[in-house]
Amino acid sequence: MTKILVTGTSAGGIGEYIVRYLLKNTHAEVIGVARRAAEYGDRYTHIQGDITNAETLEKIKAAVGDKLEGAIFNAGVLGDLARIESSDVDGVKKVFEINYFAPILLTKALLPALRAAKGRAIYTSSLASDHVIQGWTAYSGSKAALNSFVGILGAEEPEIVALAIDPGVVDTPMQTSIREEQLHKLSKEDQKQFSEFKERGLLVNPEDSGKAFGNLVLGAKKEWSGKFLPWNDPDFNCLTLS
Repeated sequence: MTKILVTGTSAGGIGEYIVRYLLKNTHAEVIGVARRAAEYGDRYTHIQGDITNAETLEKIKAAVGDKLEGAIFNAGVLGDLARIESSDVDGVKKVFEINYFAPILLTKALLPALRAAKGRAIYTSSLASDHVIQGWTAYSGSKAALNSFVGILGAEEPEIVALAIDPGVVDTPMQTSIREEQLHKLSKEDQKQFSEFKERGLLVNPEDSGKAFGNLVLGAKKEWSGKFLPWNDPDFNCLTLS
């Protein structure tokens, strides 16, 4: 049976919708990893823990076994938004630990199984990695680093497909947090933009995001490996991949 591992599967985020799409539309066994408990029914195995913890990594490797057809590295945090002068360096380090170092650790642990299955590794990145947004030092920097890592992984590992994806501005708790808790920390221009995403109905439906990632982990093409691409790029419309 095809096995797919998904990180960051707590309720409400992109990971939840990835899992639901895979369970509904494929016959894959889905292994989810998150710091909080989650239950999605048959064919779903949940591992609760921190990916940077050695014990959690061993549990993941045991659940995966010798072959892994796909992995979606989706877990991530926004962190506190702050201008550089007032930023908390420890907070920045924590964001990098979750958004950058944890995917490296997990990728290293899973590479033998991914190679054996000629699998696909899909990483949730962000357009913020390539755009200047005041106050986003930690998040933008961590995602830019992740894109670089994926490029190197694609070059080093020709047996697998590695791809970093910008999921768009998705209607998840992260966007709610920006609007309701951290909007005042942004520039006036960015405040207007993030407010309008919701007011004008411009947020990506998380079900579409789940479908896109689900299709990519099963159908991403070899020539895309190592790239950073937006989920709705017309050159690889992942909503219609089969």
